[in-house]
Amino acid sequence: MRVTLDNHKSYDIAAMFTPLKVGRNEAWAAFRNNLSALPNGLRIPFHNRATLRGTFSWLVVLGLHLLSLPLLPLISLFGYSMKAYCFFTRENADQMARYREDLKKAYAKLSAIEDSEEYMRRLKEEIDKVKPY
Repeated sequence: MRVTLDNHKSYDIAAMFTPLKVGRNEAWAAFRNNLSALPNGLRIPFHNRATLRGTFSWLVVLGLHLLSLPLLPLISLFGYSMKAYCFFTRENADQMARYREDLKKAYAKLSAIEDSEEYMRRLKEEIDKVKPY
């Protein structure tokens, strides 16, 4: 079940309680990151125009987040985390860094092309070659 808050971000409720094997270090890092993000989550209704539905959704997400957060240190001992908290791991970050570097190389390689249609066609081909997913 997905819930959308007033800040237009969507949260998967089931993923907050779906275990995912990531390793102890990744799981502990996910716990620390989500613990430090809690103050930002508490401020969501005050930074956006609040609606009744959005406020109710925020209460549901916050309540479930507060329920699942104490579970994270326990399951991190076994190398697990919750799916909602590990959708972007260090491996994904490394992939995205390589992707950015490859894109910069592609832009530099194609910068000499004058024709905009040819440039867009070749750029699309280069992006398809280096796309990590």
